[in-house]
Amino acid sequence: MFESFLTTHASYTVRRQWSSVRRKLHDDESADVKCEMASIVKSARNSFYFYVLAALGSRGTAANRQLFYLSLVMRHKGLSRSGLQLLCGMNMGLPPRSFDPELRVHEEECMQNRRCFSKVHVGDISNPLCVVSD
Repeated sequence: MFESFLTTHASYTVRRQWSSVRRKLHDDESADVKCEMASIVKSARNSFYFYVLAALGSRGTAANRQLFYLSLVMRHKGLSRSGLQLLCGMNMGLPPRSFDPELRVHEEECMQNRRCFSKVHVGDISNPLCVVSD
């Protein structure tokens, strides 16, 4: 999938680097291209992540949690509710109507984790999130 992304959706510079690596490997299969590949991966990993999210977002609700975290970061950085709605249309975030319930669930999970980890529960094995110590 990453190779397909590099060939079709990566930036111009990364596509040129990828073409160069492919030519080197085509000419000599034992060519050492580790440094070039490391550079390509470093340059393309963020855009590849967004590419995968967009692909998964169009597949249904399976990627909602990842889209929620992406929307959460964007809201934290100042994106408005109308901005969320625009990004939702491009499969790059949750719509505000889905974001709000997911945010409530996430905040409750965070509060539960804080309550569990802020205290030491001796012998409490009923809640696997809680720390158990002697």
